[in-house]
Amino acid sequence: MKKLRLLKVYNSHNSGDFDYASRNENYKRPFSQDFEFPSNKLMRYLYWHRYPLKSLPSNFHPKNLVELNLCCCYVEEIWKGVKHMEKLECINLSHSQYLVRTPDFSGIPNLERLIFEA
Repeated sequence: MKKLRLLKVYNSHNSGDFDYASRNENYKRPFSQDFEFPSNKLMRYLYWHRYPLKSLPSNFHPKNLVELNLCCCYVEEIWKGVKHMEKLECINLSHSQYLVRTPDFSGIPNLERLIFEA
């Protein structure tokens, strides 16, 4: 995927099944914490409805990301430490009820919108 600009992922599980999965240790999630995004250099928009993991992978360093939308996700924290994303303008974490900690935003100087709608 050499020219990836937009990545949109929808979860096919209905909400009941996925709520069960979030509480059941034996449930197999479709991704492991060490998966890699297809492109860190080119991706500008990431929309992942019901992102299933507790945080984004440590290798997540999208230099050109403008919008990060993880509505209804299962993250407890988006990432650890400081991520330098000069172009990121919007982070949407609406309806992300498991979020317990926000990241250090000091590496995101152009952040204009941070959405935590319940």
